[in-house]
Amino acid sequence: MTCTGWTTRLSKSVKAFIRNPHFWIILAMLVLCTIHHYAGALGLSISLPFDWLSSQTRHAVDRVLFLGPVIYAGYAFGGVAGLAMTFTVLLLMLPRALFISSTPVDALFEVVAVVLVGVLANLWLRARTKQMEVTARYSELFRSAPDAMWVHDLEGNIMSVNEAAEMLTGLNTENLCGMNAKELVSRESFEVAKNVQQRLLRGQVVSQPYEQHLIRRDGAEAILRVTSNLIYNNRRPQAFQNIARDITDEEMRQENLQFYVEHITKAYEEERLRIAGELHDSTAQSLITVLQQLENFLYDQPNLPVHKVREIWLIREHVKDTLQELRRLSRDLRPSILNDVGLVAALRWTVRELETGYGIESSLQVCGAERRFSKEAELNLFRIVQEALRNIGKHSNASKAEVVIKFEDGKTTVSIRDNGVGFESPKEITALSRSGKLGLVGMQERVRLLGGGLEVKSEPGKGTSVIVEAPI
Repeated sequence: MTCTGWTTRLSKSVKAFIRNPHFWIILAMLVLCTIHHYAGALGLSISLPFDWLSSQTRHAVDRVLFLGPVIYAGYAFGGVAGLAMTFTVLLLMLPRALFISSTPVDALFEVVAVVLVGVLANLWLRARTKQMEVTARYSELFRSAPDAMWVHDLEGNIMSVNEAAEMLTGLNTENLCGMNAKELVSRESFEVAKNVQQRLLRGQVVSQPYEQHLIRRDGAEAILRVTSNLIYNNRRPQAFQNIARDITDEEMRQENLQFYVEHITKAYEEERLRIAGELHDSTAQSLITVLQQLENFLYDQPNLPVHKVREIWLIREHVKDTLQELRRLSRDLRPSILNDVGLVAALRWTVRELETGYGIESSLQVCGAERRFSKEAELNLFRIVQEALRNIGKHSNASKAEVVIKFEDGKTTVSIRDNGVGFESPKEITALSRSGKLGLVGMQERVRLLGGGLEVKSEPGKGTSVIVEAPI
């Protein structure tokens, strides 16, 4: 800051200080205290109700009166102004103590005592002011926070709420304060919140935020993402502060997206089934007819030249290879083995296809008691494994691959591992879509339809592991 700018700023501060009525009150108090302190030396006769004390204590009460403007200055203008006033009062009291008092040592002691009291009082006022400022700032943040916030005691009785909480519940502060928090949420949500609060009281780690279902004033339900924290007083838990964000619209969008993905996937599989049927029932039958016609033509024409017979026979072999490829494509589109004998048999078939088609040593390991799932669940699990094995065959340069399916109570885990080149796996699988790796993204969507989770572990040169867990 330049000298001119500093001078201008100081001038504005001084003007504002002088215009403040507290300044003139403090100045009047200071002048009156000074006149009363030096009244005898000035030849003035001032009689106050407590003058009888002054005569007994060598003007000690006069000096104590100087604490009035000192404390007032600290209260009105802050600790710095109070300390400045304390220094001013010291300068005003010293001449009497040093040159006029008949007992200068005692007078100096009293001056020092008054100054110390003034310093301590202003330090306390400064700390108190800072505490009040922090409290006021917190109160303002609490009041104007965009997320709903409320504080309730250990029994659940609401003590304070902010404006966002009023808007969320449809109730005003008067209605909310005094209510019990369990009146605002569903029974299941109350049990969840109670468990979280009990764990917090025991000092245990709590997974937050957690979900709550709030019942609004109009009876509508809102889905909240809530974080709870303990409030302490003298190191003792006194209340819970809760911060909630309304995610009702977000959840609805997610449900709509899930519904959309589910139906798109279903339509996709139905189209694959239709194409597989067309290939098997129409195109494959046409090729079989062509083979039969070629064979009949050769039998009906025994006098054909040898080179013509050889050409026709090559055409027949080519049609036969095309038919085999068509049948393989039809099985890939919708393997009938999945519906006929189940998921495990279909997985064994696709593992063998990887070994046959790409020369990769492959194996399937089954743990636990095998069981059947719904057609949709089995199809999604099969597609996940099929896509993972296809990625191994096309991109991994692996020599070995292993599929492990583990049947547990209420859960099924499928692991697909290879010893290939691997890749740098991102934090979020959805980020792979930007690099063109749509297969893993499609696998994740199918896992979501199963209500499970997908984990991909990979490092360059260390192979890849795809782990699927589904609550089926």
